[in-house]
Amino acid sequence: GGVFLGIGMLILLWAIYSFFRNVESSFNKIWQVNQSRSYVRQFANYITILILVPVLIVLSSGVSIYLSSHEALAQMHQALHQSALHDMLIRLIPWGSTCFIMFCMYIMIPNTKVKLMSALIPGLLIGTFVYALQSLSVYIIMFLSRTSIVYGTFAAIPLLLTWLQWTCLLILTGAEISYSIQNNESMDFAHDTEVMSRRYKDYLTLYICYQIVHRFEQCEEPLSAQEIAHMDNLPARNVNQLLSRLVEVRILNRIGDTSETEDPKYQPALDINKLTVGMLFAHVERQGEEGFFPHLPKEMRSFWDKWINAERTHQQFEDTLVKDILK
Repeated sequence: GGVFLGIGMLILLWAIYSFFRNVESSFNKIWQVNQSRSYVRQFANYITILILVPVLIVLSSGVSIYLSSHEALAQMHQALHQSALHDMLIRLIPWGSTCFIMFCMYIMIPNTKVKLMSALIPGLLIGTFVYALQSLSVYIIMFLSRTSIVYGTFAAIPLLLTWLQWTCLLILTGAEISYSIQNNESMDFAHDTEVMSRRYKDYLTLYICYQIVHRFEQCEEPLSAQEIAHMDNLPARNVNQLLSRLVEVRILNRIGDTSETEDPKYQPALDINKLTVGMLFAHVERQGEEGFFPHLPKEMRSFWDKWINAERTHQQFEDTLVKDILK
């Protein structure tokens, strides 16, 4: 028994950890954050959530079940003697707990700085929908249990899974709303950025890199993705994508990742007196795997050799330093 109990506990802990990792990964994808928290911060946040959320869920569900049972007994025995104000306060407890859970999730889980109002508005909205869905689920389960003791219990399993599915869908919808509120200026260009040409994307990549290199050369404070987007009136989602790409190819470095109150900022990862336009785009274009198709035809291999030795589109800026482009 002890062996099975130990294995079951390990599986349960791994399932909980995997669930939270998936939630954090989904939130980071919505917020265009490609770097997760450190394992120490993950452990601290997950322990906090494990302690806080179940208490609030039990409080919310317990009050809902109590109210459902109490209302049924009241209809049968007419023994409800509570005041209207007291009854309203009891009903507000589960709703407030659910909204507070949503608010904490939207402000704590994304690995970036989320403004208070960007988390409060979807917290109240999604919390209300989640509470209504939960109340409906509790009512259906109790109705089926009173109708059929045996089959009503079996019906609780698919109802629970359905409730989990819709709750997760609502939570992810709230995360999208939270991101949209905080980045509402750039949402008008959502379609345009999806069909952006490669030439324009290269131009934005080069310009953002120039901004960071220029500030570094002038000994000015580094900028975060949000600050760059706000300063240049660019969509925050695209700025995050381009900066993440430059970090992956080791043109830029993130600094300040351990801060819980500020977004990470960016500085050059190479000597700015050696970083040319040709080097920048060589790093960007060579990101990923190449030459992994076996048994290529001779003509195709010759075409590849010609292609990699061909003149680049940016030949006129090949040897120009990024910091000297405007000169």
